Amino acid sequence: MKTYMIHFFRRLDWFFAKRILRKTVIKRKLKDVEMYLDLITPGISKTLAVHKTREEDMIQVIREFLKPGMKVIDCGSNIGFYPLLEASILKNSGSIYAIEPDSRNFKILKKNVKICPYGSVIKPFKIAASNRSGVENMFVAKQSNLNKLSSKDDDAFSKRHSIDDIVEVKTMTLDDFCEKQNITPD
Repeated sequence: MKTYMIHFFRRLDWFFAKRILRKTVIKRKLKDVEMYLDLITPGISKTLAVHKTREEDMIQVIREFLKPGMKVIDCGSNIGFYPLLEASILKNSGSIYAIEPDSRNFKILKKNVKICPYGSVIKPFKIAASNRSGVENMFVAKQSNLNKLSSKDDDAFSKRHSIDDIVEVKTMTLDDFCEKQNITPD
């Protein structure tokens, strides 16, 4: 079947689950992993549902360099696509520290860790990686993969993206995070 027909039926599946069944999340088998996808918040979920993957170049880099036993820090883990992929490579050896400050994403990330056959290697943290540890304002974009911590270009960001909210989030430098977790990442 031609690619556009496959994508059409996957979009139809998305629409049916969201608009007819009124679901908030769906569980789907992607190319590499099975995971829950968010039907409410715009972001990467629809792309994953339609294409069954994303950023093939990044996937190739991860597969090439990641080896069982490694310690990985995944900053901006979103709903867990990369942590789940990384866990499928590490199997039951190594650790993935999944950092995600957005409450919407973090909720689904935790659900995805639970259904992952290698979820025991994934440790989710509801914090933001930053250049300083403490608390900072985060712009919560309508599209869940476009959030950002407050900085000097806030006006430009707000003009380009629809902002739902500004919330305070706990932040940590990677040095402080590694010290607190007593790890040396690979």
